[in-house]
Amino acid sequence: MKIELKTHYTGGLPTVYKVTEDGTYFHRDTPDGIIELLELARKLNYYVWFRLGDRNTGRDWLDDNDTAGFVSRSMGPVKIPILLAARNSSGGGGILCDSIIKLVVHGGGRNRVWQSTAYERPELVIFQVAAERSPWRVRVSSDPADRYQSGFRTEAKARRWVDFITGRRLNK
Repeated sequence: MKIELKTHYTGGLPTVYKVTEDGTYFHRDTPDGIIELLELARKLNYYVWFRLGDRNTGRDWLDDNDTAGFVSRSMGPVKIPILLAARNSSGGGGILCDSIIKLVVHGGGRNRVWQSTAYERPELVIFQVAAERSPWRVRVSSDPADRYQSGFRTEAKARRWVDFITGRRLNK
């Protein structure tokens, strides 16, 4: 796949993008491996699951929204990759391609994986607290402040979330 750097002027200000031969624009810091896999997923309508985080440290931001679905692209002169919830969705938000630390493209009977060399799967711990609306909590095991990431009504929902975040399952 041919990828070139292109400068686009918006309001007189220059922005440099990586642009594919099909005209999809990516942040210039997006690794070529991510570009190739996202374009494959877009063209073949494959399902994607990805983790966002700091590419230098490999630390996962633990976002669970807008991190799985189908790739399309926006309209207009700068066509960026967007994430659709379903194949037949009509719109979605832009993908932070330069912040992807792990990407799985599922389709054609196999998974294709790219991950940052610094990526480390987060160690998550499920625990229970007394008399709360969401008594099952999840926290990062290495968090010295013992803050929790998310709360759930049942242990099964907490386990399913952990499996989604860590990539053991590709959907919630």
